[in-house]
Amino acid sequence: MGPPMQSYERVAGCSSASANGTRSRLLVFSVPFLPRAHLAVEHERVHVAREIHDGLGHHLNNAKLHLGVASRYSDADHTISLDSLNTAKSEIGTALGELRRAIDALVSNDFADPLEALLQDPVRDCRLAGINASLQVVGTSRPLPQQVKHALYRIGQEAFNNIRQHSRAKQAILKVDYQEHCIRMVIEDDGVGIPSTTEHRRGHGLENVQERAALVGGTSAIEPRPGQGVRVVVEVPI
Repeated sequence: MGPPMQSYERVAGCSSASANGTRSRLLVFSVPFLPRAHLAVEHERVHVAREIHDGLGHHLNNAKLHLGVASRYSDADHTISLDSLNTAKSEIGTALGELRRAIDALVSNDFADPLEALLQDPVRDCRLAGINASLQVVGTSRPLPQQVKHALYRIGQEAFNNIRQHSRAKQAILKVDYQEHCIRMVIEDDGVGIPSTTEHRRGHGLENVQERAALVGGTSAIEPRPGQGVRVVVEVPI
């Protein structure tokens, strides 16, 4: 057997120090210290997991929601039921496309359309859910590095997915601001916000927002406003 694998402790969450030096309210994870080759494999696993969650999972969840609507209205309103079934079928088809895209992303990050064109899809999904969603572009649109465009698209998709699922919002806006040395994206809704008693992240979704921004050298801020919605701000240098 080889030497034991080294490890280090990662501390997450809020902590406070007492007089005897102990800390409270800590979440401690033992993370193995991996060789460079193992780190590359682990990074790829995380990348694939994000692709599945943000793409495939997003559309499968949409299909599930519309199938539920179809079931509820199967007797009361055949038109609504049929429309929901057709939408669910379309979402499953899109999910298959996202699966292929996730596989392709292992070797390519080619999103040919401009960022604002790609972001029309999550905006449309919000509108289909009954939310008055809009997309605004400030400044002059210009080509972006593929990794930056891919990250911002996924961030916008995830933020709008959270709005549809959790916010109970009536309105949502996504603003893309092309500045001289950076691109700034702001997503806001007028929903219930995130209660102060909960974490700022809703599951893996908003955590992925922060991780994706960091991976392309950007910054992100998630501003919960209980009773007034959520504001997500991402800035990436270009």
